[in-house]
Amino acid sequence: MPGGSWQSMRWFAGAVPVLVGVVLGVMGMQQASAEVPLPPKRPSLNLFGMTGLIDTPTAEMQPDAQISITSSYFGGYLRNTVAFQITPWLEGAFRYSVLEKMLPAPGETTLYDRSFDLKLRLIAESDQWPAVVFGLQDFLGTGVYSGEYLAATKTLLEGDLKVTGGLGWGRFGGNLGLDNPLCWNGNRFCDRGGTAGTGGSVDAGQFFSGRDLGVFGGLEWQTPIDGFALKAEYSDDEYRRERDLGDFDPDLPFNFGLEYRPRRGIELGAYYMYGSAFGLRLSLSGNPFQPLAEVDGEAAPTPIVARPQPADDGTLFGRIVDLREGGPVTTAFAESRISEVTIETDAAGLRWARVALPPSAGYDCPDAQAAAIDAQYGVVDAVIFRHPDGTLVCTVALRPAARQAMRQAVRARVTHPTGWHSDETQRRAAVDALVDALDADRIGLLGIALEPTRVTVYIENAKYRAMPRAIGRAARALAATMPASVELFEIVPVEGSLPVASVTLMRSALEDHVERPDAARAAWLSARVTDAPPAKWHRTERTLDQFPRATWSINPALPVNLFDPDSPVRFDLSVVANGGVEVLPGLSLNGAVQKRIAGTLDENDANNDSDLPRVRSDIARYQSQGDPAIARLTGDYVTKLDRDLYGRLSGGLLERMFSGVSAELLWKPVSQNWGVGGEINYVRQRDFDQLFGLQDYDVITGHASLYWDTGWKGFSTQIDAGRYLAGDWGGTFSLKRRFANGWEVGGFFTLTEVPFDEFGEGSFDKGLFLTIPFNWFLPYESRSEFSTVLRPLTRDGGQRLNVANRLYPLVEDQDRSGLRATWRDFWE
Repeated sequence: MPGGSWQSMRWFAGAVPVLVGVVLGVMGMQQASAEVPLPPKRPSLNLFGMTGLIDTPTAEMQPDAQISITSSYFGGYLRNTVAFQITPWLEGAFRYSVLEKMLPAPGETTLYDRSFDLKLRLIAESDQWPAVVFGLQDFLGTGVYSGEYLAATKTLLEGDLKVTGGLGWGRFGGNLGLDNPLCWNGNRFCDRGGTAGTGGSVDAGQFFSGRDLGVFGGLEWQTPIDGFALKAEYSDDEYRRERDLGDFDPDLPFNFGLEYRPRRGIELGAYYMYGSAFGLRLSLSGNPFQPLAEVDGEAAPTPIVARPQPADDGTLFGRIVDLREGGPVTTAFAESRISEVTIETDAAGLRWARVALPPSAGYDCPDAQAAAIDAQYGVVDAVIFRHPDGTLVCTVALRPAARQAMRQAVRARVTHPTGWHSDETQRRAAVDALVDALDADRIGLLGIALEPTRVTVYIENAKYRAMPRAIGRAARALAATMPASVELFEIVPVEGSLPVASVTLMRSALEDHVERPDAARAAWLSARVTDAPPAKWHRTERTLDQFPRATWSINPALPVNLFDPDSPVRFDLSVVANGGVEVLPGLSLNGAVQKRIAGTLDENDANNDSDLPRVRSDIARYQSQGDPAIARLTGDYVTKLDRDLYGRLSGGLLERMFSGVSAELLWKPVSQNWGVGGEINYVRQRDFDQLFGLQDYDVITGHASLYWDTGWKGFSTQIDAGRYLAGDWGGTFSLKRRFANGWEVGGFFTLTEVPFDEFGEGSFDKGLFLTIPFNWFLPYESRSEFSTVLRPLTRDGGQRLNVANRLYPLVEDQDRSGLRATWRDFWE
């Protein structure tokens, strides 16, 4: 076939998806105007691990916060991707690919490639418009898969059919021979260039460049068979490099696929690729907002039983009558013959109407007239009727807040006996009963200060992920065990022997809140949250009697090294023995010993070409020679210096590679969403066997840090600036999204004075981190969690010391905003 005809045919083939998308988009607008479509199913993923068709993207987005792990293979190319829906309109992914025969050098020809993607939604799908996105593929890597695209997707047939069309540059262009409209007169958009040498940096100058413009598109159909979907697409990616270096030789620009979802969160796909290869995909997906297991078998909390209260003797409110809010007005105010009404607003914002009845009135409560007064004067919470002879006839509560205020006013006049406080036996019995009640919920009582009308308790929460749940359980235990005269409960959660926030609750308010439908909100509004003062442990009961106290554990460990340049996964199976003795609150001795059982971490024989001091790049030598290894042996002291100032001092074998001394200060009031800290360390490098020997290298390192909780969708940032282990100066920026149930997903990057070419492959230090709480996938309460950091590779520039007990992670969840985020669990 002549070349011109073939080009025309290819052009037509590429234009078909776009034309079909336009036609069906118009049909979709007509259909949408007739009926409202059903909520769409969660979009599927493509072979790149992003939301898409087969080898091309769509304009769809995953549900907010969705996390997916994908492995796909075809034509000798394995792609492993971790994708995260950062916000409802922004999707990101990190990919590690194993590409066979992609290196031109003799010998080892497999390329281990790392890349990052972002996709931004420009227009959300509506009845009239398709969804439209802009995407960057492999914008932060070596550029093997780099490309930019615009894509549009429209759903039809109540979400069962999806049509996508798009335009692309880089890897998305090439088959049709369309000219890049931005390339004219040989400007910079005409030359895209090749892949980056060291990778790891953003080359914005390449965006939208290259002489070719590509088109792509396709269809996805959810079949009537539950869980099965069919896909077909046109891709303009010619796979030029793969064709030149590898065995993959695409024949046609079309891909076809069959996908199946056996259950929620699992996707399987089989594909026929480019007329010459078969492909497979497995994706596992979950969402922090949707736990895999609900807490089951948890003991119900102790009910709060209100203290016996005498009825009002009539001197405050007379007879109290409740009138249902929103009830009908049966009497007009003009007919009430009431001439004197006074409206007062109290300190709590409640409006009280004081009414003088006419001389002809009797002593029956005119509750119908209360509704008329409410209608006449606007919102009135309660109406107090008084007879001309001065007698309080009644008070009509029109709204629950007024009824509660009246109950509290009556309680305030009650005097409970306090003689028990001078009786040591009664005091001891109350404390012992409280200890037993807290132990039942695995809450420790570190200290207690008991007064005739007030109690302060320092609690240690070993069980509940949400601290308000522990606070609520402690409040219930106090209500069940404290003498009736104790009205104020001050509950101070202690984290790592640090009292962070103080939560003060009125016992009478708790008794009123129990049966209210908005009890959690009412409890929050009545609570007083302040900075806890530095604890004077020698003045609190029980505290010093519990010290010294020891802890120990023996746990399996699976240290994993992901995505190094020579192997996608290296791991060890180890056993770690941890032990510690807390001599006094905040003062402790801690150690950890690790013994390797089996694994491959010691097989990393990559050539270390670093020109910097080898503070991290010799990790393989530490892994291979440190068996067993003393992972940590330190003396630590953490304390609260003032209401909003914390301090830490650590010394000894601080981590597997360094020993020395470390000091830290943190200023973080509980009432604000930001804090500042500073840390300074003098450290010396440890021997590779990780016993007690030291090497010659030493360094002073430290950072000033700014912490900010944005208050938007759980996003928080941390900025660190200072000197790193290799002696380089610079800064680290971290951004994470933290969920109320303990999930954390985030990323970081570090830029220092080390030039990119001297840093080596990757150009600068960066990575992702992930924390998954155990109670997200296990059916019981737990504060345990799994955490990992995914680094494309480990180099020496921009490396910080790994110190246990850094202060901000201990206090970040216990400020006012952190408690408010999970306060709904207070009554659970």
